[in-house]
Amino acid sequence: MPSQNDAPALLPVSISWVEPRALIGKKAGGFYFGEGAPVETLPNGVMPLEMPVLGASNVAGCEIWLSGSGAAFEQVGNIRFVRDGTMVFGYISLPEPLDANLEELTYSAYDEILQFVRTLGGQHLWRLWNYFRDINELTSGLERYRAFNIGRQRAYDSAGDLLKVGMPAASAIGLRKGALSVAFIAGTQQAQLVENPRQISAFKYPECYGPKSPSFSRAGLIDLGESKLLLVSGTASIVGHESLHQDNSFAQTLTSLQNIQLVVSEAEKLAASRFSLQDMLYRVYVRNEVDCLSVENAFAEFFGDASILMDVHYVLGDICRSELLVEIEASGCFA
Repeated sequence: MPSQNDAPALLPVSISWVEPRALIGKKAGGFYFGEGAPVETLPNGVMPLEMPVLGASNVAGCEIWLSGSGAAFEQVGNIRFVRDGTMVFGYISLPEPLDANLEELTYSAYDEILQFVRTLGGQHLWRLWNYFRDINELTSGLERYRAFNIGRQRAYDSAGDLLKVGMPAASAIGLRKGALSVAFIAGTQQAQLVENPRQISAFKYPECYGPKSPSFSRAGLIDLGESKLLLVSGTASIVGHESLHQDNSFAQTLTSLQNIQLVVSEAEKLAASRFSLQDMLYRVYVRNEVDCLSVENAFAEFFGDASILMDVHYVLGDICRSELLVEIEASGCFA
């Protein structure tokens, strides 16, 4: 399966999926997906996640966002990061004891990230990824995802003008085990935020979804001069604000892809450019391993023969609503 490593050299951001052993001795920022992360050989900027890879390959892999001779690894406090002249990729992982308060832990992680980005000067948050265990479980009568949302919003409320144009693109996925882990990308350009015309903006959801709405935009569009970077948030089978197709992973996948298509169309209007859905990298979170084949079939249904050549990777993970079986995110850099 081809990757965006093969993109033209003029693209300043290349997103690729590689085997962990290919990164030994290199500086890189990104994600490790698999069981038993080889942390001793992973680059310091790669965030390890205990999330099995599903699908035809069914082997561990790394999704790399920043690498090369110009990249430099650093650490400030709990934040590990890699940066070059275009962007910063960083992450924070905070162990979560059984008696931990997820709201407070989330606030602490986000507050440290926001303060860090502020100290860099002239940097803007483009996207965030959030992972924590038992996302749909109740603690003291409150779903853990909703507690997470409260902590995140508290940090955003205290961020001042750092988020003056709105909330960055994001995903929030449940782990079966592991620390609260938050990864982020920031850069010198301000992202244009994109919404989906057939969905209520997540930050405007009604109170039935929790004391604080999810704080993210549907996508971020970054103008890098001769190219444009499009970062689509985690996208599920939601129309308006309601989940559709309960217990049907095939239909949920098709609806999620239709939503991504609409978001990309809105981004094209802002950019006055065309973006190819087939040329984006897709990370697909599947709640139940048994559903992976039907999710793959839905991709084939939606994209036709082009799906065989696309860069799509399936990972076992829980979704923010218990009735949702699939969540999809997409990213691409286009000339």
